[in-house]
Amino acid sequence: MDIKIKKINFEGNILKVIKATVTEMRGINNHQKYDFDLYQIEARSPMSTREITLTVDFIEKKYQVILSLLVIGTIWI
Repeated sequence: MDIKIKKINFEGNILKVIKATVTEMRGINNHQKYDFDLYQIEARSPMSTREITLTVDFIEKKYQVILSLLVIGTIWI
């Protein structure tokens, strides 16, 4: 499901959000319950585009952030 976010403050930088989605994941795998939300955010700064994945686990009460940096083909001369 798409969520509306205009800007985020990530690592001290204000990033413009291009796209943000959340997926709710609930079920049982190998007789173990799982219940977490997966947030995927694509955000842009003046120099690069970043993909941020945030997983919030409601059973273990923990979260994990994965950051990918997509460098746009810019060459400085």
